[in-house]
Amino acid sequence: MNQSGLSETYYSACERMHSYVSAFYDEFMHTEDGEPISNPEQIAKAIFTLRQSMNIEIDLVRELAKEYNEAV
Repeated sequence: MNQSGLSETYYSACERMHSYVSAFYDEFMHTEDGEPISNPEQIAKAIFTLRQSMNIEIDLVRELAKEYNEAV
């Protein structure tokens, strides 16, 4: 992988993380009536889901950096 490909992959991972955070706010922080959700169990479940998704992307970035540096 060259620097351009590495950069594009970083961008894609970050773009997905941005989408996950936006969806987290839009879908899990408020009811359909616009009221904030305050149920700790609902919030904990939403955070768990967000963390799983984010960790996948973060791990991808970390592994790509390692692989790139091993190849150089």
